Amino acid sequence: MGSTASLPCALQWLGGDVPVAAGSEVRVQCRHNTARLRFDLPAGTPLLTLQRPMASFPAGLQFAGLADRRRLAAYYRAIERQVAKAQAELHQPAGGGSMASPAEAGEVAVLDIGCGSGILGMMAARSGASRVVACDLHDALSSAARRCTAANGLGKQVSVVRRDAALLERGRDVPRSGCNLAVLDLFDCQLTGDGVLDLLTACRKNGALTQDHRAVPAGATLWCMGLEVYTSEVEGFDFSPANKHRWDREARTVLLSDVPHRALTRPTKVFDFAFDGRGGAARREKVLRAECVQAGYLNAVAVWFDLHLDEEETLTSAPVGCLAGGRFAPALERLHAGGPPGTGGMGKSPAEEGPASPVGGGGSGQGGETRADRAPRPFEAAS
Repeated sequence: MGSTASLPCALQWLGGDVPVAAGSEVRVQCRHNTARLRFDLPAGTPLLTLQRPMASFPAGLQFAGLADRRRLAAYYRAIERQVAKAQAELHQPAGGGSMASPAEAGEVAVLDIGCGSGILGMMAARSGASRVVACDLHDALSSAARRCTAANGLGKQVSVVRRDAALLERGRDVPRSGCNLAVLDLFDCQLTGDGVLDLLTACRKNGALTQDHRAVPAGATLWCMGLEVYTSEVEGFDFSPANKHRWDREARTVLLSDVPHRALTRPTKVFDFAFDGRGGAARREKVLRAECVQAGYLNAVAVWFDLHLDEEETLTSAPVGCLAGGRFAPALERLHAGGPPGTGGMGKSPAEEGPASPVGGGGSGQGGETRADRAPRPFEAAS
C-alpha cells in the first residue's frame, strides 16, 4: 500500500481552538450531505478563541510563505548583510576626510513592498535599519502586519501603510529623502506575474526609493527548458488521442516531477533582472537558442528562476534534476552526455527507454514515471 501525489490529503479548520491534554478524549462532529464533508465542534465545546473566517484574506499564500523556514532564513541573512553595507556607505568619510554625522549621512530606511505578513520589514528592523515602511494594498493583510509588528515590539520602528506602493508619497508615507533599501517577495511561478518590475519602477519615479537603492533580492535570472509532455501508454491502454487537450493558454504552477515529460533541451537563460537601482533596464524580448540533448517533440517549456538575494546567496525554483545557474544535476549531465547515470535514481538512458518515454523531474526518473512503448505521431498531441 502506498500514497500517490495525485491524491493529496485535505485540511479543514475547526470553528475555534480547543485545549486538549495527552490521554484525554476530544469530540469532533462529522457530517456530510453526500456531496460535501464537514467537521465541526459539538455545541457547548469550550473554546479559547472563536474563528471568524475572512473570505478575502489570502491565508494559503501567506502561511505557506511563513512555513518556508529555509527561504526566510536566507532572506534574513541577506537583509542583515545589506543593512550593514548601507550603514557603512552612509557613514563613509565626507569629502574632506572627516566622518559625516548621522544627520548628514542620513539613515538606513527600508521599504517593504507588498509586505503581506510584514516579516521582511521586521527582519530589516531587527537588523538595525533606522526606519522601515511596510506597505500592502490589502486591508486585512495590512492590519495583520500591524498587529504582528506590535506583538514583536517593533511598532515604533516599522510603519505599516495600507497603500499601493506606486502611490506612496515622500514626506507622508516614506521619509522625504526616500528609502535606500527595498525588500520584497512578490514573485509568482514565472517571476514577474505580480508586477514586481513595474512596482519598483514606480517607487523610483515617485521618490519612495532612491535612484541607487539596494534591494533584497538584488536581482533574478529566468531560465527555461524545452520539454516533451506526452502521455501514451498507461497500464496497457493507449491514451495518445487525449494529448491534444493538454494545451492551455496560461502558465500554471506545477511540481515538474509530477508531470510525465522528457527534457529535450539544456536549461537556457531567458532574462537577467536587476531589482536594485544600480542595474539597467530589463529587456522585453529575446530570441532563444536552446541546445537539444535528445530527440523528441517539443510542445512545452518549463520556466523557473534563480533569486539572487545578494552577492553571497541565491535561491532557486529549479525543478528536480536542475541546479541554480541553469545546470543539470551531475547524474543527469552524465546521462545526456551518453555516460552511465550513476547514482540518484536516474533510470535508463534515452536509448534504453526509447525515444518517447516521458519521465518526471526534468528527466531525472523520479517515482511515478510513465513508460511509452512507441513514439508519438507528429503533432498528434497538438492537432
